[in-house]
Amino acid sequence: MVSTESGAASYATTSKTDFYQLLELPSSNAPLTPSLLGKWYRNAALKWHPDRNTSPLAPELFNLLSVARDVLSDPATRVAYDNARNARLAQKRRNEAFDVNRKRMQQELESRERG
Repeated sequence: MVSTESGAASYATTSKTDFYQLLELPSSNAPLTPSLLGKWYRNAALKWHPDRNTSPLAPELFNLLSVARDVLSDPATRVAYDNARNARLAQKRRNEAFDVNRKRMQQELESRERG
């Protein structure tokens, strides 16, 4: 997994994992204090701890929780993560818009071919 802070920063900008969703934080725009982050981390850690959760995904998710806490607790790393996350979300919205247009054009073409 990630062993150093620079490794966490690098992982944060390349990972497709949504750390806010993983920690079940209410919003990525809300102020994130260390105590609030700790509270949400503890709740998620109890949920995904391999000793308590028998899911085959539990060990991996439990490790990701530590990475998420490390990334979101460091202001500079959090900014880098947020920028990469926002870029991924914007790309996803653009792709969805393209898919809608592509489907509409396909339907128009099929209707012209039938008519």
